[in-house]
Amino acid sequence: MQSFKIPEFYMPCPARVTPHGEQARAHSKVWAHDMGMFCSSQNVDGYGIWDERTFDAADVGSLVALTHPDATAAELELLADWYVWLLYLHDSSQVFDGNDLAGARKYVKRLPAFMPMDVTAAPVEEPANPAERGLADLWPRTVPTRSAQWRHRFFEHILSQAEETVRERFHIAQDKNRVLDPIEYIDMRRQAGAWLWKADLVEHALGIEIPAELYKTRPIRVLNETFADSAHLRMDILSYQADVDQGKANNGVVVVRNFLDCDPQRAADIVNNFVTSRLYQFEDTFVTELFPLFEEYGTSFLARREVLTYVKGLQDWMAGNLEWVRPSGCQPEATTVDAAMLPWLPCGPTGLGTMTARVGLSREAMGLRLRSYQGVPYPAEPYELPQFYMPFPARENPHLDALRTHARAWAREMGLLGPLPDPRGPYGRWDEQKWDSGRFELLSVLLFPDAELAELELANDWYVWVFYMKDVFLECFKRRRDLLGARAFLSRLPLFASAEGTTTPVATNTVEHALADLWSRSVQVMPAGLRRPLAGFVADLARTLLMELTNLVRNRTPDPLDFEEMRRSISTATLADVLVFYTLGLENPPEIYRTSPLRSLTKAYEIVLSAYVDVFAYEQRVNWHHDFNTGVVVMQRFFDSCVQEAVDILNQLGASRLRQFEHTSAVELPVLFDELELDSSAREGVLAYVNGLEAFLAGWLEWLVRAVGSPGQVVGSNNNVKTASFTFLTGLGTSAARIVSLSGVGSPEPVASG
Repeated sequence: MQSFKIPEFYMPCPARVTPHGEQARAHSKVWAHDMGMFCSSQNVDGYGIWDERTFDAADVGSLVALTHPDATAAELELLADWYVWLLYLHDSSQVFDGNDLAGARKYVKRLPAFMPMDVTAAPVEEPANPAERGLADLWPRTVPTRSAQWRHRFFEHILSQAEETVRERFHIAQDKNRVLDPIEYIDMRRQAGAWLWKADLVEHALGIEIPAELYKTRPIRVLNETFADSAHLRMDILSYQADVDQGKANNGVVVVRNFLDCDPQRAADIVNNFVTSRLYQFEDTFVTELFPLFEEYGTSFLARREVLTYVKGLQDWMAGNLEWVRPSGCQPEATTVDAAMLPWLPCGPTGLGTMTARVGLSREAMGLRLRSYQGVPYPAEPYELPQFYMPFPARENPHLDALRTHARAWAREMGLLGPLPDPRGPYGRWDEQKWDSGRFELLSVLLFPDAELAELELANDWYVWVFYMKDVFLECFKRRRDLLGARAFLSRLPLFASAEGTTTPVATNTVEHALADLWSRSVQVMPAGLRRPLAGFVADLARTLLMELTNLVRNRTPDPLDFEEMRRSISTATLADVLVFYTLGLENPPEIYRTSPLRSLTKAYEIVLSAYVDVFAYEQRVNWHHDFNTGVVVMQRFFDSCVQEAVDILNQLGASRLRQFEHTSAVELPVLFDELELDSSAREGVLAYVNGLEAFLAGWLEWLVRAVGSPGQVVGSNNNVKTASFTFLTGLGTSAARIVSLSGVGSPEPVASG
């Protein structure tokens, strides 16, 4: 029996259906037989895993007919075969025990051999199982009409999905007791669920292709991610009871229920809010970001039409998928002969004038939308700082005095110590007193405890520039809601940070002057492999600050997933990554850092940084910045909770990611080292990088407490600041004792905006 009432689903467009579904259903069944996916007396190699009833119950024909309503008959057959292949790959990977990561990775590692970029080339390997035979058949039927760019990303999406599926199974088997956080789960399922692969097939079905220069931009990426998130989370709600009965933990409702320690109904409603907010984000991106993107890139009329057709194709897929999975009595038992045609009929009223009756506009959905467009919650509500989980000890670099001398001299030389262009606000002065209150040198010696003085000076100057630039942006543009001025100001910053080290333009203000100095020094000492992400950081920081201001102008609070993406840029996570590499002198091959475990580590520490910063910066953001772009407000409005509950959710989110960080470094990295057969030097380099991230996380929290907040303060009170520092225990078995406990009261003066 279902543990909760299925919530109403928001779906802004009706489903349509192609008449070729039955033909695709029959074809895909014959194709699966030919590939050896069925159990039979002739198939005794152990790779045939399905019987006919299992295959029929999957109802792939209905799925493709509803999700690709404009596909031709031949195209629908191809799409059905691809979906059968994906289901087979997912089910066949279950034959590997959760501890046999090497065997599962070997199974996946052979797949690229059957996806040659040169469509005229024969496969270099002979297919040895149905997954390989299916891929060898499907690839040449699919890619000849596609560009090289499309083939490459389709290849990457297939391989990424296969690898993430294996990693997901290994992760669950090895760490059964760890409670995932919702954002981590959604990101993991986005990868393992092959949603980008399905979006690629939407292009193929419609005979279109997103221009390569647009595909990696934020609007297209957000459209793809919201498409993926809304679909798989809705399926999690509907499959909750079956997953629980089978003991499965990779279900969104289960994750939210465990993370928030709430009942299934509350968890299901929250997951449905994620579904709704993702669809709102899809609509918002289409309306507000897509057409400015066309103007920015000078997109041709034909390319614009193909992008808009693609958006309509994603909408059709989402609406059709909802019809396919909705529990309305329209999904028949596979054994009923007459029911075979029923899935082709959308559930509910159909025909002209009936769309409104099929669009889910529940009270909960409207409440979420209204909360998203509330103003700044001024003044900030008081709250108690929670206990912060930090399993790593904070250490200080011994060069503090020398760094203090250098940093002040550099700030004076660059003209940073003086009034800002608009000195009227509380951040309008960067004088000696303001400099001392910022305690920038303390931040750097805590973040990079093992750096030599020269590397430490450059790293510190980068952070000083970031804080100064944010204050200039706040006083000159954000307070005034000056979107046009901000766009002009921010658009120039990437010109001073060219990855190729080309000549920069003439600086027109202190922000540009200091950035030009930083970039010229960085180019001299950093390899190209670090300069490129550093240049990307400057561009991302400018883009994200403009997004924050746009949210303020539109009075729109982002949802937690969109906010976390924004916050990772604002919290300088990419800059931190580059400077950890630089200060430690690491030169490991970049392909190592593109593997799933290393990506998981970096993503985990990015989330920790943004979560912990926002807990401390809530009062500063609301009372001093008059801003709602803070995690506390985002969580408060999304979960419809009080400020204290929102703070606790953020803290729990950070702690969850820290535990994931620990698990990945302790369990997954040794397996990765063996799989890649890394030598001792490469292993030591990766471990040094991980240790650098650990030191950075511990140092960041230490600085937040010592410079921004105070132990256990009740933020928002008028009491005096009480300061203290942490005492850490180290060694095996002491991680629990190193959880930060805070006690005391106070309200700090604002330091540099963060």
